[in-house]
Amino acid sequence: MATVSGIRDVLGSALFRKPYYSKIVGRAGEFAAINSEGSWEGYHALLPEKSRWENKVLSRVFLEMSSYSPIKSVHKIRVPVLVVAAENETVTPYKPAKKPAEKIKGSEFHALKCNHFDPYVGNMFEENIKIQLSFLRKHLS
Repeated sequence: MATVSGIRDVLGSALFRKPYYSKIVGRAGEFAAINSEGSWEGYHALLPEKSRWENKVLSRVFLEMSSYSPIKSVHKIRVPVLVVAAENETVTPYKPAKKPAEKIKGSEFHALKCNHFDPYVGNMFEENIKIQLSFLRKHLS
């Protein structure tokens, strides 16, 4: 379904100037770019009340997602990088996030005991911000 949606978008845009969109986030089992357990609730918890945000993305993104690999470009990074990952990750794999961080000189890797969306709300947000501020103070002072 993802490939078909992507091709439909590319061809529709090129031939008829009519792009094809898919959902960014869906409930578990629904077709969407992000549809793991808890993603619907987690994503929507980040949106401000009365948000005019539209749950859509150009479907051509599905044609690139499978080949996307940040590790391929990590050798080009020449500045310290902070990577904060969620141990109970449900959207992107947790362990592969550590590998690129280990290859970048001066980088830091922090694992939080939470899921993908928790670092942006509540107590885990506070912990996340402390880590970020510490990193910035260390590298910008």
